[in-house]
Amino acid sequence: MNTAAPTTEQRLRGVLEEFRTALREEIFAAQRSSSSNAVPLTSGRKIGQVGASFQYSFTIDSILNVPGDAPGDLIIPEKGRVPTTIVSTEGLTITVSVGIDLGNFVPIARLETDLTFLLRKLIERIEVLNTKSNCAGDRILGFTEPCGTLESVSVERLNAEQNAAVASTLGRDTTFIWGPPGTGKTETIGAIGAELFKRGRSALLVSHTNIAVDEALLKIANRLGDEANDGTVLRVGVPKEDKKFAAKPELLLATHVERRSAELASRSAALEQEQIEKTKESLGVQRLIAISEWLSEAMLDIQRASQDLGRVQRLEDEARTSGAKFEQLQGSESRWREVANEAVVIKQITLDANALRGLLGGLERAGTEIGQKVTDAKKRLEDAETLYNQSSAVGALTRLWKGLPKPEQQQAIVDSRKAELVSIAQERSRVTQERSHLQTRLEDASRRIEAFQTTHRASPDDLLAKHSAFDQQLKNFKDEADLRERTATEARDTLESLLGGWVKALREFGLIESLIEGQSHSASKRVYRFAPRQSAEDMLAVLQDGYERAMAEVSNRNLDELRRTNDSINQRLRQITAEIDAINEQLKRVEETIISEARIIATTLTRAYLRDTIQARRFDTVILDEASMAPIPALWVAASLADRNVIAVGDFKQLPPIVQSDKEFAVKWLGRDVFEIAGVTEAYKRQALPAHFVALKEQHRMHSDIRVIADQLFYDGILRDAPTVNNDEELDGWYRRDWGNDSPVLLVDTGSVGAWVTSVAKGVRTSRLNFLSATICVDLAERLLTGTPAVDRPRILIICPYSPHAKLLKLLIKTQNLEGQVEAGTVHSFQGSEAPIVIIDLVNDEPHWRVGMFNPSQDETSKRLLNVAVTRARRRLIVVGDFDYCEKRSKNAFLGREFLPFLRQFYKETNVLGVVSPGLSARAAQAQSVVVGGNVEPNSARIVLTQDTFYPIFLGDMGRARKHIVIYSPFMTADRLATVEPQLKAATERGVRVYVITKPQRERGAREIGQYQNFERTLTDWNVTVIHKIGMHEKLAFIDDEILWAGSLNPLSYSNTQEVMERRRSREVVKDFVSALRLKELIGAYEAGDDTCPICGREIMPAEGADDPFYWRCVEEGCYTRSIDDPPLRDGILNCRNCGGPVEFGEWGDQPAWRCVQNRHHHQRIHRNHLRLPRMRKLVPKRALQQLDRQFGIATERGQTSTTAASELELF
Repeated sequence: MNTAAPTTEQRLRGVLEEFRTALREEIFAAQRSSSSNAVPLTSGRKIGQVGASFQYSFTIDSILNVPGDAPGDLIIPEKGRVPTTIVSTEGLTITVSVGIDLGNFVPIARLETDLTFLLRKLIERIEVLNTKSNCAGDRILGFTEPCGTLESVSVERLNAEQNAAVASTLGRDTTFIWGPPGTGKTETIGAIGAELFKRGRSALLVSHTNIAVDEALLKIANRLGDEANDGTVLRVGVPKEDKKFAAKPELLLATHVERRSAELASRSAALEQEQIEKTKESLGVQRLIAISEWLSEAMLDIQRASQDLGRVQRLEDEARTSGAKFEQLQGSESRWREVANEAVVIKQITLDANALRGLLGGLERAGTEIGQKVTDAKKRLEDAETLYNQSSAVGALTRLWKGLPKPEQQQAIVDSRKAELVSIAQERSRVTQERSHLQTRLEDASRRIEAFQTTHRASPDDLLAKHSAFDQQLKNFKDEADLRERTATEARDTLESLLGGWVKALREFGLIESLIEGQSHSASKRVYRFAPRQSAEDMLAVLQDGYERAMAEVSNRNLDELRRTNDSINQRLRQITAEIDAINEQLKRVEETIISEARIIATTLTRAYLRDTIQARRFDTVILDEASMAPIPALWVAASLADRNVIAVGDFKQLPPIVQSDKEFAVKWLGRDVFEIAGVTEAYKRQALPAHFVALKEQHRMHSDIRVIADQLFYDGILRDAPTVNNDEELDGWYRRDWGNDSPVLLVDTGSVGAWVTSVAKGVRTSRLNFLSATICVDLAERLLTGTPAVDRPRILIICPYSPHAKLLKLLIKTQNLEGQVEAGTVHSFQGSEAPIVIIDLVNDEPHWRVGMFNPSQDETSKRLLNVAVTRARRRLIVVGDFDYCEKRSKNAFLGREFLPFLRQFYKETNVLGVVSPGLSARAAQAQSVVVGGNVEPNSARIVLTQDTFYPIFLGDMGRARKHIVIYSPFMTADRLATVEPQLKAATERGVRVYVITKPQRERGAREIGQYQNFERTLTDWNVTVIHKIGMHEKLAFIDDEILWAGSLNPLSYSNTQEVMERRRSREVVKDFVSALRLKELIGAYEAGDDTCPICGREIMPAEGADDPFYWRCVEEGCYTRSIDDPPLRDGILNCRNCGGPVEFGEWGDQPAWRCVQNRHHHQRIHRNHLRLPRMRKLVPKRALQQLDRQFGIATERGQTSTTAASELELF
């Protein structure tokens, strides 16, 4: 930002230029933030009336950084803008003042404020003072030395320090009064104002808030009695304590203005009433004009919309028809698949048959050849036998003569020829048998081929071609159905968006009533998407009804006549405005006169620099109450009105002013308190206190046990108790003293319930809320109350560090009907407030540890915040949090180094489970449902959601679960676990079985392992069963047997993605998925305790399978596996992992292995853990066992053999 002043603007002297730069930097920051935009208000109720002003209390969503008396506009539906003034903010409750009666209840409104207007006005005041001296302002900034001496004084009902403060203010030109909580700052200011008044000195009392102004002025008036009733003591502005001022109307500026100008005021009131009536009349006429102008075009637009709707419906009919065609065709997919599979088989059989024919031809030829061999062999045998007969029939000489062989030799040849014939016969038999076998196979193949052709009347190739064409046709039909569905959906969305805008416009004009959220014309039709809005058919019908109502309203009206009427009304309104302005000028002069005559004026710091009548006069003394909370330039401007002395009252150990800009001068002059600027804080630290500094030390607010905390941890031991601080009478009648843990200070430890924190977006940053701790705090508040009616001020404050958490507390307070008695807010919103009971909710817990109060560099801020939180309590202080976690995470910071150890050492600590009633998790889950929009259940059986709409529906499903919840989420994050924590805890608490299936830790990154170990421990603590699945990728969730979530979102980790999840409410669909995933078998193993390896005792987990959804595998590689259907290992004996048969010890590739007894090709490697099974060791020969023991490092002790060691294992 360029903050350099334009060359034409006035150059300011000294520090004033820095003031202007700081304010401009803050303007720039305010313009970029939401603080200048309209903020939503709810549950407005009239709480009082002061003169002509009406006060209303509203609930706001988050803390509003606007000072008291800041101007703004209240925007109310059907009533428009109403000028308003901010009276006060306390917690998430804001009080405003308006000039008209809005009725007893205002359901919703918006508040539009402009912080930049206040800052620019402050710049104007500084520029006016540029050429004037401001001695008092310079003294409070430490630019010049204070002077003067104490004036001896003794005021009744004041202690020594308070009297010293009064003496200093009467005698010195500058006094800084340090008032820790409850030390009587307001009482002291009352005495100072009264003493100044008695001495004839005028005073301006300003404070940051209206409440502080009211209390201080009432103290002054009480001390002056009747002397304050003649207009010399005035409250300028709208008091917060309206009931107290109703008894003292003479203190109000409005009272004296009314008395001095009754006739003018009466005329002004009449004109204002006429103005209101004419304004209403004008709005009514303008409405009729707008309706008349709209009617000229509306019917044509509605007709076009009706035509568009017809087109949308045709598109939807086409989409349904296309979808039906696809579904009809899809019904034939399984039959075609069977036929195609059969065709593939027949095609292979045909190939086999052709091969068989070739083989049979070869065998025929072989048979012929063998027949010839038989003939030849028989011939050779006959020849051999003939020769044998010849040889055996003659003697030796004849044999020699004829050359015949010896009979025994020839007999051997005969035997050989016989053997040859037998061999050939055997070969012929083998060929015959083989030919018969092949012929049988060929006949079988021929029959199957013939049956296929008879059945299908087509060849396998033809059928496969037809199947391919069918697949393409199916794909085309699906693409067409999807396209038509998208087209229809987009067309309906476009039309419904247009019609929704029209409906909103007519609703604002009162021509239609609101539709029922979620109502749909198409409940019985196919739904393409879920959207919680009205259907086009419903909206068009409503628009047509609105058109008819509009026609009826203006049927007897002429547009030109209406315009003339409106012009006439506007002319009269201008006349009324001119008359009111003239009267106001006269009244203003009356007001100026009254203000100039007053001796003591009390108002807010904001009104002091906004109001010209105050800036136009001088005061002897300016009292700056709550000075440590106020921006320095505003204090300097207020101090400029002092002629004699200035008094700054505040507490520099509590919160400084709030600044949005982080620029140098903004931080320097808007983010630091006046005590620090003046050097008083530094002087206190050095124990070199200046004479014009007075510390109040006797506290009257807190029970002594609470005071000890503030005194020892924040105020350096300077505080002492007034005699009555331990009087608990104010608790009588509404506080339940017998609730079981009554103690002035109580610590409620939430560590046992695991109250995880949820991160939520807050603008460009993130904030936090904690459903469990919020539920605990509101339950605790309810338990402390006896049920007596609410009073004007809250009896219990619940203070927390974060706005979203404060908003959650506010919702729970409303849900439990505790409004009025209990108020929630952040520390900043309660500075200046107090209550009998304060509950401090530390909020922070797992999994978040990057927290400001855990950081030593934020110790100064943490101390101030905790100081304010603790010192709001008068009678009881309860601190709620996970103390071990907070103390561990902040061990080097003030919170864990000093604050919590001190409290835990000296005060009672109790477990939350002994404080709240049973069902805590269920109540926390209900609180979450309220925050996310209620327990939403879609009407449609099938919807697709993006990340923006996923969680409200998913959390609602979990909240309705009665049997089991199964979540497949490969990844997890702390934020998402914190989001589902309330629902998961509530589910397990009511007996629902919850399973989270995720990746094993070995598949995580090295930096993630510790985080995931913590996640899984936490889930186990929540009674959730964590199942590791190797290589998983599914993103699913099952709720009972009815709901399936499937898609691309990780249910427990997604963040800022464009992924989607589909929700199906269908028992059939869930059944199909459960069957396909074998989910019952998966969960059944964990239910039966079969989640440990039977060999090594380590984790056994499902792993992605090639054919099955998973198989079981030990986390240690190679140790143990089994298929889904294999029974778990029960008897300490391994079976073949391929066929399930028995195994024996052997070798495979020269390496020891378990070999299948039934199939020698099946084997598996021996793992060292296998040898921990005694029955497996017995299968290994002793020598081989010794070698394996050495190889695997299985040691023996004192000479014991491995067998002995193994036998000892049998004990386990």
